[in-house]
Amino acid sequence: EALPSAKKQISEAEGYASDRTNRAQGDVARFREILTAYTAAKEVTRKRLYLEALESVLPRVERVLVVGDEGVLKMLPLSTESSR
Repeated sequence: EALPSAKKQISEAEGYASDRTNRAQGDVARFREILTAYTAAKEVTRKRLYLEALESVLPRVERVLVVGDEGVLKMLPLSTESSR
């Protein structure tokens, strides 16, 4: 009975390793694409990456604090009571 369990664990580990390898190769390909774009147009690529980051983060933010030299200037609610 230990043998089928060991085979199952080995199979799961191989699947996990394959998944991680594929994901890493995809990450490398994405990085190379970004590097190529950055080399060609640094400022445009920098702005695009910034906007993509905001796009992924802002939907989870409930409010934004705008901070200046004099402290908090505005507190902007990003969601309404009805959307919660």
